[in-house]
Amino acid sequence: MRSRTDVLRELVRLARPLEGVRAELGQHPWDSPAPLVILEAEDIIRILDRFLSHELSMERVEDWANAVEMRDDIEYGNDLVKEAIFDLANPVLQGALTIEMAKRWKERLKSAGQAIT
Repeated sequence: MRSRTDVLRELVRLARPLEGVRAELGQHPWDSPAPLVILEAEDIIRILDRFLSHELSMERVEDWANAVEMRDDIEYGNDLVKEAIFDLANPVLQGALTIEMAKRWKERLKSAGQAIT
């Protein structure tokens, strides 16, 4: 069995199909005393780029964001990352992901990253 941290990294990057990652994470305990990986703005930007290039559907991005949002073993790099995940995971509350929304989120996440450096 691979380490929980390795599988979480795959989840954050959506490096392979979500169903397989979820199944593998199911082999590990649910609770975590501390976060094991950090979700950064760059991770979300990569997912949004995949959406914009039509590699990922709106539904797949929502599924991914839901899978990330509910985990206590994933830490958010900053509050904007947390806000982005919330928006992407909750289209009924925040509006469905559109090309325009994806571009706005990318710009916000990039701008925030540049302001920090």
